[in-house]
Amino acid sequence: MIFAVDRQARKERVSRSALIQKAIRSYLGVSRCEELRPLLKGAYRELREES
Repeated sequence: MIFAVDRQARKERVSRSALIQKAIRSYLGVSRCEELRPLLKGAYRELREES
């Protein structure tokens, strides 16, 4: 999964974290960062553990 995220990030010329945030916002239909921070923290923690 990480490779697909990296590949798409290069394609869109954005960072991995920006791409993850964009995907989460699209999925949830939420644009407010305050509501996303706890979810993003968990996602980043999982990415670090997988690496």
